Amino acid sequence: MGFSETFFERIKKGIGKMKENISRELTDTRKKTAGIYEKAESEILKSVSETGKDMLDDTVKNQKDIVSAQSLYASEKVRIEKKRKEQSEALARAEYEEKLASAKDSAKAAKLIREENFRLEKSADEEYLEQLKSAAEKEKQVRSEEFSALKNSLDLGYITQSEYYSRLAGLRDKYFEEDSDEWVKY
Repeated sequence: MGFSETFFERIKKGIGKMKENISRELTDTRKKTAGIYEKAESEILKSVSETGKDMLDDTVKNQKDIVSAQSLYASEKVRIEKKRKEQSEALARAEYEEKLASAKDSAKAAKLIREENFRLEKSADEEYLEQLKSAAEKEKQVRSEEFSALKNSLDLGYITQSEYYSRLAGLRDKYFEEDSDEWVKY
């Protein structure tokens, strides 16, 4: 029996050492895994942050492209409308000249001149109003895009909330008259 006890004791010691080695290796593996996990998590967060910034940059670029395209469209629309108006003016002017030439007396000629002057003034007023409307729409669009880009910067974490409110106050003061309804809103 002496032989068996010594043999079993050696086996127990060997098993104990194996358990210690396995435990040490398991601890080392956990540490390595935790390091790998932290590094991967850091890389993922960095990638997401860069992707978010890229997405914001792309959004801003797309908004600028849209504004540019809309501006080009508006310019072309104005050019075409101006050309139509010029053609219409030329036709109206020709009709006026024809009526004036056929006027038999000075009273009728004076009446035609007054009508033509009234038509020209009305046309100029309409064109002026259209230009004012167009300028107001462009300003409103630019303002809206600036407020939207500022909000996106906050949402994506590129600026702090304090910086957001500071910039928001700047935009408010830039676009709205102090104490107006819009100014109070911001």
